[in-house]
Amino acid sequence: TSVGRGTVFDIEFRVLDANGVPVTDGIDQLSVSGATALGIDSSDYDVPGSFIVHLQAPSARGTISVELQIGAATGPPAPVQVN
Repeated sequence: TSVGRGTVFDIEFRVLDANGVPVTDGIDQLSVSGATALGIDSSDYDVPGSFIVHLQAPSARGTISVELQIGAATGPPAPVQVN
């Protein structure tokens, strides 16, 4: 995935518990590293328990690693190329 410097981009994600049930509690405590979080919206209408986080890329070129942390759970880093 690549984005322009300083542009806004979205990542859709979903958090599941150990039984595969979507988790929606604690999503408001989302922590993002690698980009600036601008907001989060539910996309539950599309995929149950899914969300879209709106991010702004940094002004420097290079590869960033976007990592989402929801409560104690951390997702795998997603590499994003900033052009």
